[in-house]
Amino acid sequence: MNWTVPKIGCAPDEDSATSIWAGLMGVPGKSQLAQTGVGTNCEDGVLSYYAWWEMYPALPVQIDYQVQSGDAMTANVIYQQGQFQLILDNESEHWYFSITKAGADSDAIKAECIVEAPLDVWQQQTLQLSNFGSVGLSCLVNNQPIGVTGSQDVVYQMVGAEQHATTSPLDQEGKNFTVQWKSS
Repeated sequence: MNWTVPKIGCAPDEDSATSIWAGLMGVPGKSQLAQTGVGTNCEDGVLSYYAWWEMYPALPVQIDYQVQSGDAMTANVIYQQGQFQLILDNESEHWYFSITKAGADSDAIKAECIVEAPLDVWQQQTLQLSNFGSVGLSCLVNNQPIGVTGSQDVVYQMVGAEQHATTSPLDQEGKNFTVQWKSS
C-alpha cells in the first residue's frame, strides 16, 4: 500500500488518534493480524506521528524512525512458508524497516488497507478519530489491484458519535481510493 502521510488537525486539549496501515488476517478473533503502518496521536492538543508494526492480538511495537506529514510511505505485509514479513518504507525520510514473524496459512486469508481510529487496548474502546483531512491510498494484493481480486473488494465506513470517515469507490484501475475525514 502506498500513501502520503496527511497533516493532522489537532485542537488545543484534543485527545484523538488516526492509524493508516496494511495487513493480512484470517478469521477475526481466531487468528493473528499482521499489520504495519503509521499512526498519529493528539494528546492534550500535542501532535505526534509514529511508525509501528503489530502481530495482533499482541500489542503494537513502535518503530524507532521519524515520520511527519508529507512523507511518502509504502507498507507491505508478505506471507510465505509460515512467515510474515512486515515492511515499512519511508521514501521521504530515507528509511526502511523490515521484520519477520511466524504465522500460519489461516492468518493470511484477507488483505486490508485501512484508515481508522485505533483501539485503545487498555480501555478496550475506539479512540476519537483525528482530523486527517483526506488521504489517498493505492492498494495491491498479490501484486494485483485490490479491486481485481474479487472478495477482497469490501469497503467499511467508520462512523462515530462526533466524527467519521468516508471511503470513495475504487478507481477504474481497482487499486486507488480516498478516505475523507468528516465531522458531524
